[in-house]
Formats: sequence, C-alpha cells, structure tokens
Amino acid sequence: ILDSSLWRLQEEIDRLPSKPAYDHAVLVLNSQYVQQDRNLRLKFLRAEIFDVAKAAVRFTGYLEYLRKYFGDFGLVRPLRYDDL
Repeated sequence: ILDSSLWRLQEEIDRLPSKPAYDHAVLVLNSQYVQQDRNLRLKFLRAEIFDVAKAAVRFTGYLEYLRKYFGDFGLVRPLRYDDL
C-alpha cells in the first residue's frame, strides 16, 4: 500500500498546475531530497490519512514555505537546528 500511495502522490503532484518551489527543486537544484526521500513524502501522506490529493497540496505548500524562509538549501536537505 505504501508504494502505490507514493506512486499516486507523485502522479498527483505532477498534475498540480502551480508548484514553483517543487519545480525549482527538481529542475534547477536537482534535489534528491525532494525527489526521492520516501520518509519525507510519507509524512505528508500520513498527515492526510493517505488522501493523495490533499497530501500533494500539503507537500508542495511545505516546499513553498521552505523556499521562502530558508532559501534553496531548505529544498536540498532536511532542516537542522543550526539552520534556525
């Protein structure tokens, strides 16, 4: 169930019309953290009780927040206490 949910989440993210931070992380920064971190994506699926549409919106919103407040490095690795 996890693998299929992760697959559907990616499909839903791809369908979103506006996701500038996600696109920046993937296309410009080539962020493996955003693209392949299974645990990161599972957090959003669990938060939305595996509703992939809601999880996709929450995930891309989180990336917008990271980029706004922490810049590009927030999109390439998990935040640490010393980032604050």
